[in-house]
Amino acid sequence: MTGPATTGPATADEIVRIEGLTKTYGAVRAVDDVSLSIPRGAFLTLLGASGSGKTTILMSIAGFVQPSAGRIVVAGRDITHVPANKRGLGMVFQGYALFPHMSVGDNVGFPLRVRGGKRAVDRDRVAQALALVQMDHLIDRMPDALSGGQQQRVALARALVFNPAILLLDEPLSALDKKLRADLQWELKELHHKIGTTFIYVTHDQDEALSMSDNIVILRDGRIEQSGAPGTLYHRPASRFVADFLGKSNFIPGTAAPDPSGGITVTTRGGQLLSKALADDEAAPAGPCLMALRPENITVTHTPLEGHNTVEGTITGVSFFGADHQIMIETPALGPVTARSHALRGAVAPDTGARVCVNWRPGDWRAVADR
Repeated sequence: MTGPATTGPATADEIVRIEGLTKTYGAVRAVDDVSLSIPRGAFLTLLGASGSGKTTILMSIAGFVQPSAGRIVVAGRDITHVPANKRGLGMVFQGYALFPHMSVGDNVGFPLRVRGGKRAVDRDRVAQALALVQMDHLIDRMPDALSGGQQQRVALARALVFNPAILLLDEPLSALDKKLRADLQWELKELHHKIGTTFIYVTHDQDEALSMSDNIVILRDGRIEQSGAPGTLYHRPASRFVADFLGKSNFIPGTAAPDPSGGITVTTRGGQLLSKALADDEAAPAGPCLMALRPENITVTHTPLEGHNTVEGTITGVSFFGADHQIMIETPALGPVTARSHALRGAVAPDTGARVCVNWRPGDWRAVADR
């Protein structure tokens, strides 16, 4: 697996370096002093809500947006002011952007023709690119005879046909239905593994980012909130925003004090004492703190579990999600808490009004910055 995106000194395997990138539109800072290093061969996702700056960063790399400040370096070459058509980057758009009057083969071969390729060689490369996305049998079809998923595969083949070192993907699956989107997510991940091209992917879909990426950069208001491997961001969020944006979390305010075991004790606003074991990379908070607890780290039982933090509560609502139940529980010590329980193997039947115990291990919650 490739290393995480960093903002430190350049490394030998770095293919993209962004330094102090800023883009303003009048008084609005769409991107605000972003610096980022992307390793060669990474599948890096820029993740954020609408207006977070992710697409502006991607379009700046592509050359369709001119930065107000900062620079972009690709493979040691400063491309900040290089025209888009001279950058040699592959691009896949959300709306496919296929030429309706051209066949699948002609669409895929278009980047080769504008580069002055040789016809016989081009035919072979078009066939190879289409085979990569399992579309070579439809080489003579017209775009209007293809499904949305097929059109997106053709757009992907067109972006790869000239073997770019970097492929930029701007929310390419957002127009597809849920099942097809999940299928193509897997195919994209497998394709990346097969060809080794650096993928820079933009999405607002958290599940998509978590399932596909080597590394994720979470953006907020034009700035990087946190970056790293998916598992690191999910299990070790630095802030309330990240913990809440990637999945769901319960947030428990309290007061932290050192514990003889080497962890901390958190006193909740309801006066209950709870234990917290610290991870190796986790600083011990002192005084007022905010703890993040994932719903899936909670076990709902009829009686307290030994070695766990336990608070009592009453089930106030249940939602069914196929394999899981989402259980809403009102607790005197913590207020409302959301738990996630396996629908078939849960310890208790999730009946509204039932009195239950909410349990989690001391290492299964994390101190986060309240921002």
